[in-house]
Amino acid sequence: NMFFQWVLVQMVGAITIILILLLEAVIVLFLLMFTCLDALQLQKLFYMEFFNCKIKFEELTLLLALKL
Repeated sequence: NMFFQWVLVQMVGAITIILILLLEAVIVLFLLMFTCLDALQLQKLFYMEFFNCKIKFEELTLLLALKL
């Protein structure tokens, strides 16, 4: 009977460790997901800024071409 209780304690300990490792993996995946979302948001902002500069540059070159 004591052997069964010891086996039960070992199983509960192993299950607890596995659950903690799975929880850690889930937390890391959430962090990676939100990091990627932030990176995509920054990428969109940089692209919009580049696109606006490109349009302004094209307008400026068009105006300069018309004046010449």
